[in-house]
Amino acid sequence: MILCIAVMLWFVKANAQTFDAQFITTQPTQGDSLKKYMVGVWVEDEYGKFVCTLLVYTDIKKELVKWYAKSTGSTVNAINGATLSTTKTHYIDWDCRKFNGAFVPLAKYKLCLESSNGKDPETYFEIPFSIFYKQYELKPADNGNFSKIEISFTPKQGKAK
Repeated sequence: MILCIAVMLWFVKANAQTFDAQFITTQPTQGDSLKKYMVGVWVEDEYGKFVCTLLVYTDIKKELVKWYAKSTGSTVNAINGATLSTTKTHYIDWDCRKFNGAFVPLAKYKLCLESSNGKDPETYFEIPFSIFYKQYELKPADNGNFSKIEISFTPKQGKAK
């Protein structure tokens, strides 16, 4: 029993890698219809297949059209909450697991970001990133309601950086 637990702990530590992201979402400023806004952030593989939801703030899931179409509303292991009404700084710490708990393979991915007020066209864009053996940081340009975006990846322990 003790040996089994030790092997399980070694496996989790050996596969420990993190993808961190932080960004600020700002409330749109065009009229009264924009007092509240929704945000969805998820990961897709390089071919556009849904991997997992990282963050979603909405009272009505279908209002985040692109996120809902990919995820069918899945918020397993995601940060989630009600529709936002103020500027907010978001911090995401992803353990590189799919929604089903399996580790993602080393490959290219896309961080997908969507923001909407449910009426006007949404802000949507993708940031390509990789999960390989090299540690890195990205600072993409601001886009729509998303600003001060910072992304970092720390690979599995024991691999060359």
